[in-house]
Amino acid sequence: MLFNQSSKEYFCRGCGKKNLLRLFPDAKICCSSCGERLGLVVDNSLYFLLQPLGHGAYGSVYQACREPDSQRSYGIKIFNKGKIDVNCLQSSLNKEIEGLQSLQKVNNVRVPKYIAHSFPTSESEADCVIILEFIDGDNLFQELQRRQAQKTDGNFIIFKEEEIVIFLIDVLETIHIVHTIGKILHRDIKPQNIVRKTSDKKLYLVDFGSSKVLNDHAEYTEVVYQTPAYAPPERSQDVDKEKAGLSKFIDQENLEKHKHTRDLYSLGITIAYLITGKSCNTNRKDPFPNEEWEKWMGDVCEKAPKLGTILKKMLSFYPSDRYQSALEVLLIVRTIAWKINQQDNKGDEWLLQGWWLEEAKKQFKRTNDFLIASSVQEFLKASQEYERQKNKERIIGLLKSQKPNK
Repeated sequence: MLFNQSSKEYFCRGCGKKNLLRLFPDAKICCSSCGERLGLVVDNSLYFLLQPLGHGAYGSVYQACREPDSQRSYGIKIFNKGKIDVNCLQSSLNKEIEGLQSLQKVNNVRVPKYIAHSFPTSESEADCVIILEFIDGDNLFQELQRRQAQKTDGNFIIFKEEEIVIFLIDVLETIHIVHTIGKILHRDIKPQNIVRKTSDKKLYLVDFGSSKVLNDHAEYTEVVYQTPAYAPPERSQDVDKEKAGLSKFIDQENLEKHKHTRDLYSLGITIAYLITGKSCNTNRKDPFPNEEWEKWMGDVCEKAPKLGTILKKMLSFYPSDRYQSALEVLLIVRTIAWKINQQDNKGDEWLLQGWWLEEAKKQFKRTNDFLIASSVQEFLKASQEYERQKNKERIIGLLKSQKPNK
């Protein structure tokens, strides 16, 4: 967002009105309507809110700028400490910050960068604030709405299956890094929280406000998913766990064992929604699919036949029946992309290299050969051969460059 330096419009979170200021603001400037102070001082920097981006149970997220460099935007999460114990909130937020900081050590990870935070030292002080990089772009829900509005040809396919494959690869790569390096469960994956960044056109996973940092002694307490429609059955408040046969999946041991499947379930719902252009308006309360669910999944399989079986497994009612890691799904989906693009002699761009190939080898060692589809085994072998060939070409090039001229 760009500004005319002689005129700036700032949002007041107290009354929701905007203030047009015709001077360089300082920390003392207040809202002309309600008198609340507009600026936030965090880590010795002055921030002003531009517009609200979303509201949750414990706070809100805003787009903001930092003075005097108001050309760059930030995402500011402000938590209302009055709705939760301050010590509990700070402990949770410290874990979120720790996880996001660990993710920043990974090259090209597609999540917002942590910038700064401010926590109150007493009950009487201001609310908890976290400042993150602002990912500028439209989310997948906005892309879906725009595609639907533009549909005039009677074709009910909104996103081509090849597009959905690329969506899945982008997001699964991020989820794998978030799970394994950040040791974070996102717990609110949905189209609104996947943003296509304007600058590089890649998909970024945003809003870690519902996330849980996993450590060696993580406790899985009952959680209310920010968006119930995307919550897996074992974490849904609408499901009778005992009646549905889910009781054994909600003890600490099984919640830990199948922890990654919950984000994969939410991603499965997200992708099915993008494929069909509509959500399934029924909650799954038992393992027996009802008529509406069957119709919805039939529509998914018809419009994306290569992905239908994968999505069905991601959306299995019982956690033990789902894929257990993002990498497992990623290998299958990248294999599909490789097969599709081989027809146009572009398959090599989907082969694994470097760190991703090493991660795949680890997954391969953990899984019995007979559990890995032959097509995925073929894909891994092709990736290894491609890596060897590239290394060979690099070595030859290096030797040639070092060869003395005669």
